[in-house]
Amino acid sequence: MPFTATYDPALRILCVTVEGAVSPDTLDAALATITSAKEYPPNVDTIWVFRDANFAVVHAEEMRNMRDVRKRYSNREGSFTALVVTDDVAFGMSRMFQALSDGVVTAQHLLVTRSLADARQWIAESRASRAP
Repeated sequence: MPFTATYDPALRILCVTVEGAVSPDTLDAALATITSAKEYPPNVDTIWVFRDANFAVVHAEEMRNMRDVRKRYSNREGSFTALVVTDDVAFGMSRMFQALSDGVVTAQHLLVTRSLADARQWIAESRASRAP
């Protein structure tokens, strides 16, 4: 799961573009990189763009393992995270991840959408609900 991360300081949003096969190990590597960066806080609001990612190789057990990887990064709590996908398989797998994470990952704020514009809008509107 090669990825590139681009931070927009004006919007205070990190955009992570993912290519190739999605797996727990590569998610772990991406989150380790994101949470150790100096340009933004570890709990920066993030849009994960999975337009060129391959979800066909992900099974239910791997999805649970990805949820467990996400749990290890408690310094991401309180952030708003949007997953942008294009095809039905990716949408279904992302919604499964959302359902598996609900109640397990503290302060889960997760949206699955097919639109980058919708992801940005949701983050902007959701920030108003964030406790000061």
